[in-house]
Amino acid sequence: MKLRRLPRVTPTRWIFSSCLDCTVYEWREELLELFEFIVDNHNDLDDDAVHSADGYMALLAGFHFCFLLATFSSVLAYSAVLFGILQNKEHDMQFCWSSIDDFCSTTEREKAKFDSVYEDTVREVSGPSGRRARRVGDVHAAYQQLHSEILDNILTQLRNRFKDHEKKTSPTLSFRASLKTMGCTLTSPDLRLN
Repeated sequence: MKLRRLPRVTPTRWIFSSCLDCTVYEWREELLELFEFIVDNHNDLDDDAVHSADGYMALLAGFHFCFLLATFSSVLAYSAVLFGILQNKEHDMQFCWSSIDDFCSTTEREKAKFDSVYEDTVREVSGPSGRRARRVGDVHAAYQQLHSEILDNILTQLRNRFKDHEKKTSPTLSFRASLKTMGCTLTSPDLRLN
């Protein structure tokens, strides 16, 4: 078995939190085994480690957490790719716009996969229970609404972030257009845009 290190949880860029989410989603069963080992061997370990492991076990076995983990990990995996494209291909604006459109389409398709996400989560950890489940009534509908609202929010945030940039074809052309509207021209050879 190949051992991998979990990304640390610290105040950092969202992309690293995204990696943590995807890692926990991918290795959830192994993490549960590790925490069970810690709890089972409580005499050999300090109380803080045992209590933390017990809490993480409850979290990783809970429906709500696992449902959110599945919902976010599917989208965050795609967003990490989009992030890389936007960081590395900033001069190829057509490719960037195409990638943003692809991400939006993928996120829309993820909305249609709610039943699969819900059923997979029920299969892994059983259905939702407790006060939250009794309070909402139709649990399936409540989680479908939550799933849809999360993905709609991601789409809205992405579209709002880039709505003004869609008119621009490249940073260079955008800069030239801005200078023309201000009545400026570049005359120095060092400042001239090709």
